[in-house]
Amino acid sequence: MPHMHDPPSYDEVASALSYISPEDRETWVRMAMAVKSALWDDGWSVWDAWSQGSDRYKARDARAVWRSVRAHGAVGVGSLFAEAKRNGWTGRTRARVAPPRPSAPPPREDSRPTPEQAARTARTMLAEAALATHPYLERKGFPDTRMLVREGALLVPMRPVDNYSQVASLQAIRPDGSKKFLWGGRAGGCVYHLGSGREQWWCEGLATGLSVQAALKRLYRRACVSVCFSAHNLSRVARRGIVVADHDAKSGAGEAAARRTGLPFWLPPEPGDANDFHQEHGLDALAEQFRRVLVRSRRAA
Repeated sequence: MPHMHDPPSYDEVASALSYISPEDRETWVRMAMAVKSALWDDGWSVWDAWSQGSDRYKARDARAVWRSVRAHGAVGVGSLFAEAKRNGWTGRTRARVAPPRPSAPPPREDSRPTPEQAARTARTMLAEAALATHPYLERKGFPDTRMLVREGALLVPMRPVDNYSQVASLQAIRPDGSKKFLWGGRAGGCVYHLGSGREQWWCEGLATGLSVQAALKRLYRRACVSVCFSAHNLSRVARRGIVVADHDAKSGAGEAAARRTGLPFWLPPEPGDANDFHQEHGLDALAEQFRRVLVRSRRAA
C-alpha cells in the first residue's frame, strides 16, 4: 500500500476507474475532472479507454469534455477513489493530487483518428505483419508459439465480440512487455479468441489466455479462450462459461470483475495471473486447478 503522501499513479487511477461504470453522463464528466486533477493531460488515455466501456461512447464527445474540464476544478482525485471504494475498490485509502508537471498537449479534434480510421489502420498493420516467435511469448513460457509480429511488436487483433469477423483495433506488445492500444481504436466490447470449441473461457491478457488454453489441452478440453484486455471489459462481455480472473493484490479488480459476471471463476491463490501460476507451479498444476473448477461448476449446474 503506498504512503498517503504519495501522488496517485497512472495504474492506481486506472484500477479505481475499473470499478466505476461510464454509463451515467454526470459521473462520466466528474471522472474526467478527477482524472485530470491527478494526471493532467497524461490522464487522457486512461479516461478515454475507460469511457469506451459505454455503449454510448462517441470519440468527438469525449474529446470535447476532456478539453472543457480543468485540472484544478471542483472535483479532485479523492472523489474518484471514494466512488470506486463504494463499489468495492480497496487499492488506496487516501490520496493527494499530483503536482503540475509537463505533459503532452490535450488531444485536438483534428489529430485523433476516428474509430473507423483506427480500424483501417489496424487492418493494414495486421496485413503487413508476419507469423513469428516473439521475446514476450518466450518470456511467458511459449518460445515456439508464432503470432503476428510487425516491426518488433506482437500484434493482437481486437474484434467486436458481437461481430467477430471485423477488426476494430489492436494491442501492440513490445519485447519488454509494454502494451499499447491503437490510438483512437475501439476497446470496449472487443476480444481476441484463442482456439475454438463448445466450452467458453474468459480472461484479461494474452499470456493468461495462452496458459489457460494450454492447461485445458492437458485436460483434453476443446474450448474457446477469449482475451478481453481488461477487467472492466471482461465484466462487460462475459455472458456464459468460466472466468479466469487476475489476482490483483492491491485493487482486487480481477476478482470484482469476475463476480460481476455471475459466472464460475478461478482466482490464483497468490497475487498474479494464470500465466504467473503456470510458470511458478507448472502446467499440470494449472490444469488440476481448472479440473476442480469444472467439477464445481457441474455440481452447481
